[in-house]
Amino acid sequence: MRFSSMRNTVLLLLIAVACALALAVLAARSFAADGPPAPPAEQPGNKPEEKPADQTNEEEKLIYKYEGRTLTAIDASGAEKWKKSVDNDIVNVVLEGEILLAITKKEVVLFTPLKGLQRWAFTMADVAKVEPRDTTIILSSASQVSVVNTESGKEAWKYRPPEPITTYTILDDRFMVVLTEKHVAAFSYNKGEPIANLYIDPRDKFVDAQVLGPILLLWFEREVRLRDTVHKKELPDIKMKDIEQMRGADLLQVLGDLGDMVTAPREGDKAAGLTLLALAKNKDGKLILAAGLESEDENTGNAAQDILAAMAEYAHGKEDFLRLATNGVLEQLAALDSGGSIEKAFYTAYYTKYSYELPDPAQTLTALVTLLHLGDKSAREHAIRALQSLTDNTFEFKSDESLRKRNEAMEKWRKWLSDNQAKFVWDIPARKIKIRE
Repeated sequence: MRFSSMRNTVLLLLIAVACALALAVLAARSFAADGPPAPPAEQPGNKPEEKPADQTNEEEKLIYKYEGRTLTAIDASGAEKWKKSVDNDIVNVVLEGEILLAITKKEVVLFTPLKGLQRWAFTMADVAKVEPRDTTIILSSASQVSVVNTESGKEAWKYRPPEPITTYTILDDRFMVVLTEKHVAAFSYNKGEPIANLYIDPRDKFVDAQVLGPILLLWFEREVRLRDTVHKKELPDIKMKDIEQMRGADLLQVLGDLGDMVTAPREGDKAAGLTLLALAKNKDGKLILAAGLESEDENTGNAAQDILAAMAEYAHGKEDFLRLATNGVLEQLAALDSGGSIEKAFYTAYYTKYSYELPDPAQTLTALVTLLHLGDKSAREHAIRALQSLTDNTFEFKSDESLRKRNEAMEKWRKWLSDNQAKFVWDIPARKIKIRE
């Protein structure tokens, strides 16, 4: 019974240590181009890509050659490994991992590269581009885009627009945007559910597509049109002229306007306001929100902080769309803000408001110090890094030193913990655990 009790105690301790270490890393982290983006690279849908007449399997040193309706695999010595025939003349071959595709004028045929076993044939005329992905293959021509299951060769979904396809792009592995001569259409990639189908005004050129969490941005020269991909509905558009006007406007006024949008009564206006945070820059090309946080004017700084407080509320909330939208916009802001001020200020606002979600600081430190003693070298290294980040102390503990020297440092940690057990508090802005005076 005593051994069982001790084993359970150690198990519970290790679970607590793991949880505390994860939370400590979270707490210790950093609360850590002008105009619209350039047009995407052209992916032609109306003419075959220029490719060599053979493909090489580097692992097995097989070369795949085609002539007429025959596909041949040749090994490094020049000997024929296998030969297969299809129903129509082959115009291209594509090798990707464990699949080999032969493209003809009327169909696409999938073979296994090493044995040449035909697994399926998919009927589609004049395929111009083949794009193998994890579990699907995208086949596109001037008149159609089809998403085909790699294993079965069955069509998951397709899109046949009324005019020729110019290009398509995949966003975040979740959405497909297809551009034609007169329309831009967007779909959920997995199921092909339609999200948008917009007519392109001859006076307003389509530029690019972008996604921020569940918000799809379709960039035109005159405006950015937004779609809620969760509820499949329109969001308020953002005029490019409004973005340009923000560049030379008073910083406090702009932040006030952005704050009004982010905290507007309607969810759609909130989403548009959040999106605009990732687009709005001052005349120096700096994000408006970052400029506000770094301003020496108290009112301007407070206006920026109010926006982040609202974002923290949405990120913590149960409403899926706003929570996901906030997280997506925050990721973009953090990527664009090289100084890291936005991410730091956001997590400060979040944990200041929801500090009850943080673990007890004394228990966190105790668990990490325990890991210095019980953990292996890798665990000790992670623990001492977390302790140093949280407290600025190491007490000369080094994870790769002898047990005697580690024990000497451990005694200093234990004494420090014992002397200050009731005084530890979170210093949220600094992302530290400090000793209360």
